[in-house]
Amino acid sequence: MNTALLRRGPRYIIISLFCMGLSNLILISVDRAGLSYTIGVLSSAAILIPVGFLLQARLTFATPWSWDAFGRYAFALLLNIPLSWIALFLIHDLGRIDMLWSAPAATILLFFWTYLVSHWALIARPSTSPEGIHP
Repeated sequence: MNTALLRRGPRYIIISLFCMGLSNLILISVDRAGLSYTIGVLSSAAILIPVGFLLQARLTFATPWSWDAFGRYAFALLLNIPLSWIALFLIHDLGRIDMLWSAPAATILLFFWTYLVSHWALIARPSTSPEGIHP
């Protein structure tokens, strides 16, 4: 098994649990306020994409922050919006399960997907200078 994956795993889980808790707090609060979970999903994404990027880049993947990495990370996690919406629709609306339970269930479903796209977005890629020489 990849040793980097083993080293990153605990840090990823801790930061993800923090982000998952914050996301669930947002979703449940928006629901309790009588608003649509669409607003909750969008609000959660607006807050957690930059927060998650800063924490995961620095603490989990130990990579420098860059606009390119943030762009990849944001693009990848924007895919969570329709996935979250679909999961909440199925669990909350069709399943008629209270948001207190639906939000964590949807979050858990997206946990592994988010790790894969975070890894893709944040692991440094070699860049080449105009002469084709790697720095």
